[in-house]
Amino acid sequence: MSYLPIFQTTPLMVNLVAEIVDLVRAFDVNPELIPNPTIRKVNQLRAVHSSTWIEGNTLTFDEVTAVIDGKRVMAPEREIFEARQAFAAYTALDEMDPLSLDDLLRAHGVMMRGIAKDAGSLRKVEVGVYSGAKLLHAGTPFAELPQAMNELFDWLGVSPDHPLIQGCFFHCAFEGIHPFSDGNGRTGRLWHSLINRRWKEQLAWIPVETMVAANQQDYYRVLRASNTGEATAFIEFMLEMVRASLMDAVIRAKGFTDNPLSTPQEPPKLDNLVQALLEALGNRELSATDLMASLGLSDRKHFRESYLQPALEARAIEPTIPDKPRSPKQRYRRAR
Repeated sequence: MSYLPIFQTTPLMVNLVAEIVDLVRAFDVNPELIPNPTIRKVNQLRAVHSSTWIEGNTLTFDEVTAVIDGKRVMAPEREIFEARQAFAAYTALDEMDPLSLDDLLRAHGVMMRGIAKDAGSLRKVEVGVYSGAKLLHAGTPFAELPQAMNELFDWLGVSPDHPLIQGCFFHCAFEGIHPFSDGNGRTGRLWHSLINRRWKEQLAWIPVETMVAANQQDYYRVLRASNTGEATAFIEFMLEMVRASLMDAVIRAKGFTDNPLSTPQEPPKLDNLVQALLEALGNRELSATDLMASLGLSDRKHFRESYLQPALEARAIEPTIPDKPRSPKQRYRRAR
């Protein structure tokens, strides 16, 4: 019996991987884009803030920063402790092997110490993901967890797929297995970051968690869809998040001043996605379909709500046929 979902390598995945490779190469050929140690810490704090925020932690980015700097913050003690432990876990990644189940258990132990009684251990109870009283997903039976987790790590060690796809698949399969009584989401995102880092060290500086937080509902939607045992949509979505995060990092690196803390308090939502759309558009006139292809997006509703409409509302772009918004010949260009 296999505990792992299946997936198909789609043209979209191949295109997204190619675009990510090109974006990573930009850091190799443009050393000025590589963030200094202070900015790297800021990005690490952004990852911590976003990953805990996804799980319901209400601390702002500034409050998380203050907590890590040892300053007093008026907030629930549990949330303060969660932020400290998450930062400790991200810091400990430097000493961890993404192919080691023991290291993953150790990372969970750091992340959840003082939060979950069984931190660092596979759960001994049955768990499920619920919406109210409705069961959305049942985790792997606890008696089968050692076998399921060993199968997942064995796959990671021998998979011929591109490392970017490996990381997305691992993330999806891990959440499906749900090996811990608590902390599965933040640990899954943490380990995905480590797998990305193993491929290219530059990705250690990129807080993909921030882009996931900005698209939280879509993240949960594709995660729920993977409960059927099909991980393709989740992999495509997470590759989109990696790509968007790298584009955001390039934009930030080009725009950083001497103040490395010029970062939003909350996860970036529409503004950076509009910037990504503008980067893809350039000085061209493109249809919505062509824009989606340039951005590596497949979900038309997500594109319209998160990219196109905000860009139009901000008057960053304009339609070429404003009096016929639904015209099949409609194109978009930068606002004049």
